Amino acid sequence: MQNKNVLKLYEQYLNMITVEIEKMFEAQKEYICCKNGCSLCCEDGMYPFSEIEFEYIKTGLEALPKETYEAIRIKCEKLRGQAVESEFLYECPFLMNGSCSVYQQRGLICRSFGLITENDTKQLTIPYCAEYGLNYSKVYDKDTQRIYEEKVKELGYSTL
Repeated sequence: MQNKNVLKLYEQYLNMITVEIEKMFEAQKEYICCKNGCSLCCEDGMYPFSEIEFEYIKTGLEALPKETYEAIRIKCEKLRGQAVESEFLYECPFLMNGSCSVYQQRGLICRSFGLITENDTKQLTIPYCAEYGLNYSKVYDKDTQRIYEEKVKELGYSTL
């Protein structure tokens, strides 16, 4: 899939979808506690990149300094040697010193993480980082594992 035209089209698609993702973050900004340098979601997760996403990420890898590229290659080799299961959590190999080394080329899951989502049964789900005092944590009740509507009103936040 090294076709540069395909990657150019993907980049156009990505630009379009990023605009929509940014609108969602704007709509949920009062609940979002992500800060520059926070990498909790990159330290212990699953990163299901599609083939085209990975090809695009590789364009970012090619622009990295040789030492960074080599460190990422070593991380990937170590991951390849581990058993991969459906619930296998690991540190993203592109995470370097608490930052994404391929940030401009990051995958869709990375671009949208932190937002509230709707699951198959139409229930809203919040990101797991609420458990750690981050996104949605100001209105999340850990005991019931639900958003505390009274807190939403008390804080004057918009309803979900």
